[in-house]
Amino acid sequence: MSLQDGFDLLDEDLPGIDCVFASGVLNVTLGSSGTWVINKQTPNKQIWWSSPVSGPIRFEWVGGEWKGTRDGVGLRELLEKEVEEATGGKIEVEWDNIGK
Repeated sequence: MSLQDGFDLLDEDLPGIDCVFASGVLNVTLGSSGTWVINKQTPNKQIWWSSPVSGPIRFEWVGGEWKGTRDGVGLRELLEKEVEEATGGKIEVEWDNIGK
């Protein structure tokens, strides 16, 4: 399951979620909680993240997972935590589909 598929499934269960993927950028609006932006930066091998909760973070593929360049926070853990806090629902993602 891709990241977008996970949000689409969450959207089926919870109202007010909007997920749009275009030009390599995933915009996820979680109702009144705000909008998250996940942007794959292929040239520099990073994922850029913008969140109304944790702010902007750049992630690099390190040791088999996406890690924040500033504090080493894992993308998976951060995503799961913030989505659950914002919606009360959980998202399931196969990380192999988020590119390396």
